[in-house]
Amino acid sequence: MVAVLAGIFLVQADLFASIVVMPAIQLELGLDGGSLQFLLAGFLIANASLLITSGRLGDLFGARRMYLIGLVLFCLTSRGAACATDLAWLVVARPLHGVAAAFIQPQVLGILARTYQGQASRKAFAACAVSMGLGSVEGQLMGGLVLAGDGVSLGWRGVFLCMAPVGLACIAIGWIAIPQRLTAQARALDWTGVAFSIVLLTLITAPLTIGKSMWSLGTSAAMLAAVPLVGYLFYRHQRALDEAGRSQMLPIRLLVRRSTRVDLLAVFAFFCGLASFHVLQSLYLQRIQGASALQSGMVFSSMALGFMLASAAAPALAKRLRSRAILLGAIVIAAGHAWNLLAARWELDLAALAAAIFTAGIGLGLVMGPLISRVVARVPLLDAGALSGVMATLQAAGNAVGVAFVPLPFFAAMDRGAAERVAGYSASMAVLICLAVVVAGLTLLRRRD
Repeated sequence: MVAVLAGIFLVQADLFASIVVMPAIQLELGLDGGSLQFLLAGFLIANASLLITSGRLGDLFGARRMYLIGLVLFCLTSRGAACATDLAWLVVARPLHGVAAAFIQPQVLGILARTYQGQASRKAFAACAVSMGLGSVEGQLMGGLVLAGDGVSLGWRGVFLCMAPVGLACIAIGWIAIPQRLTAQARALDWTGVAFSIVLLTLITAPLTIGKSMWSLGTSAAMLAAVPLVGYLFYRHQRALDEAGRSQMLPIRLLVRRSTRVDLLAVFAFFCGLASFHVLQSLYLQRIQGASALQSGMVFSSMALGFMLASAAAPALAKRLRSRAILLGAIVIAAGHAWNLLAARWELDLAALAAAIFTAGIGLGLVMGPLISRVVARVPLLDAGALSGVMATLQAAGNAVGVAFVPLPFFAAMDRGAAERVAGYSASMAVLICLAVVVAGLTLLRRRD
């Protein structure tokens, strides 16, 4: 299990560490805000657009093989990003880094789904949730530590250099520990479906992550308006292959159950509130509270603690309470965000804010593992990679949508007075509370098939 969980930890840590060092990259390379946004978006778009494809490749050619290929590419592209001397170099290296991460993420969920069942499955996905949550928090902390303790003038490059040896260790462990287990479904890949999925996911993520830094608002609106048509054509193509008994990019049978569709919506809503919370909280700590990147990472460590403790208890709670464990977690998330909102309005110190973040971390830990485990619990093993790709895509799309929209009230008030900034931050926190309520509502809506 450690062999695959290390991979998902590595991907999460890299993403959030790179967010922390973006201001340092901007300063050294003299980038404007649009170029910086494009740099982050390049990773996210390349990553999100290939997750479904990667998951299906794991079904067809073996999750172990695709996972190790992803790690090799991840090490190479980390090294490439560390050697960048200008924007053009990074514009190539970061999207390739996103491609490498896309080869890793669905394989982790697919390998766990194929290897563990029952109570063991709940524990495995709880451990996966811990790895993802700790990776995101410790990535921010690592980014701050690298910048604050840089004694050899590596600067932001030190973050990407750190990733390569960790990736090499993951390759060595994975080569030895992951069993040689290939699927028996050696059928041709649906290349038309691959093209449809890449175009569809690019149309969704590109306008949300790049926005007006590359094109006009009208262009972004046109891309989003094309999503329903492309999505329908993709569905019709997959449906035709299903009726003909041929291999599909995304097997339609996976989405037949109403409970699965509701759970996938809950996954999307959950991740809409995850990365956006990190971004919003980091900006608030550094721009309003005046905390350094390292101090911000230390405050976020309280969330890691709450997340880890709750994730350890989540399998037992899920076994006893079933879906009510996820409902409980969503309520705790809402309570933590409400506490955070009040701490900002009442101008409480960082200790009170850390306590609110700790509470939210408990809620996140109670939800993430059981929710992911519930989605894959009844999936045929031969399709585990495909559904894992869908979940990873919803995670990436949720992160992109959340980061694009949740902080908007805070961004709008950033250059105004202190009272307006607090009001903007409170409005963004209210959106996060609403997302937690949506997860709770979808949990109540779900019914057994």
